[in-house]
Amino acid sequence: MSNTHSTPRRAALRWSLVLTILASVWPAAAEPPGMTSQRTWGQAEKDAFYAWLQEQQRNVPAAQESRIVPTEPPTQTLEQRQRTPLNLATNYLSARLAGYNMRRILYEYTPSPGDGEDPRETDEPASGELDARLYGAELQVGKPVTTWFRQLYVGGYYRGRTKWRLDEDLRADFTLWRVGYHLELAMVPLGLDQTRNIVLRTGLDLLYGRRKELDPLQEDDPTGPYRRILEKHMLDQVTGFQGGLAWSVGYERQLGENFWRVHAMVDGFRAVHLSRDDQRENWSTFGLAVGGTRVF
Repeated sequence: MSNTHSTPRRAALRWSLVLTILASVWPAAAEPPGMTSQRTWGQAEKDAFYAWLQEQQRNVPAAQESRIVPTEPPTQTLEQRQRTPLNLATNYLSARLAGYNMRRILYEYTPSPGDGEDPRETDEPASGELDARLYGAELQVGKPVTTWFRQLYVGGYYRGRTKWRLDEDLRADFTLWRVGYHLELAMVPLGLDQTRNIVLRTGLDLLYGRRKELDPLQEDDPTGPYRRILEKHMLDQVTGFQGGLAWSVGYERQLGENFWRVHAMVDGFRAVHLSRDDQRENWSTFGLAVGGTRVF
């Protein structure tokens, strides 16, 4: 009878011993301290909370640690990112062809006794409309200032021909160099995406015009020296150092999902002679330019 009752008792003692050993080997999950009464915590409660946090950090599985991606410090400050948005390309390179017509000006010149024989046989000044045409290429390099504005450094080279409408028209060739600093405003029309812009541009230029070789005089032409004097004074209107004020309005379109763009613009510039001379007139142009752009 005693052996019958001792068998279940021994089994119960055996299982209690196993559970005691497992409890000592397998630590129970730490319970977080009560978080509802933090204002009343003393130093003991705070120490217990810090100890619980450290235990949770030690118990992070290795699989979760491998998924943690370290963050790199930003390469730009917040002020720099606000000034130049990250989605803007940093450089702008554009090449284009341009043609300009010079607005006609009324120019007159009074010959002096040393200018040679005047075929008109009159003391009245030589007077007539003067104009010119220019054709050339331009290169523009720049970068965005904000989402809407771009700054551009412009360089151009043009070949031109002047014409002075006198009794006998005079013509002469010249070249013009141009460097400038321009600001461009790109506006997206309502209802269109950002791949198409209306472009407004203005800036300051420095121009330098240089006369080309004139046709040789014929020895049997008595009026040749007089015409040569008129040709030189005609070219004085577009040669030498001049300041310029440029303007442009046009349309720019991006070619698909890439960094290439094309544009067409109506633009011009106002040339102002830097040296004071009553015989030289300021002049202005009006023209058309087309080109391609690469942003990168």
